[in-house]
Amino acid sequence: GLSSSGTVDVPLWPLDEFIRLNALPQPSLIKMDCQGYEACIIRGGFEAVRNADLLFLETWLKRGYGPATPLLPEITAMVADLGFQLVGYGEHFYNGKRELYSVDAFYASAKVAPLCQDAPGYETRPPAVK
Repeated sequence: GLSSSGTVDVPLWPLDEFIRLNALPQPSLIKMDCQGYEACIIRGGFEAVRNADLLFLETWLKRGYGPATPLLPEITAMVADLGFQLVGYGEHFYNGKRELYSVDAFYASAKVAPLCQDAPGYETRPPAVK
């Protein structure tokens, strides 16, 4: 419930453990928008991520949530080690100074990456700063 300080305690589980405890199937698509905790979720969901076909991750160009915020190149390297490649970008996020600070990134496993190359908007270069 809600505490007197206005906070709510919620249980946390590593993704792989949550899938096991709830007898869920392995996901084929994983979407993460978790304010700088992407690397933690990937580490706790190693099996789920490794077995997925597609990842849709909010990624960071600046460490907006502190020094542990993983940057786009760090996330890209982390998921590359699990067999994924960057296949495109989605929404771009700018701060009040019009500086690009975050971008949604799409990663595909080696199994489905070739299918992404014919998709409209397929692009592997970083987004341009407006």
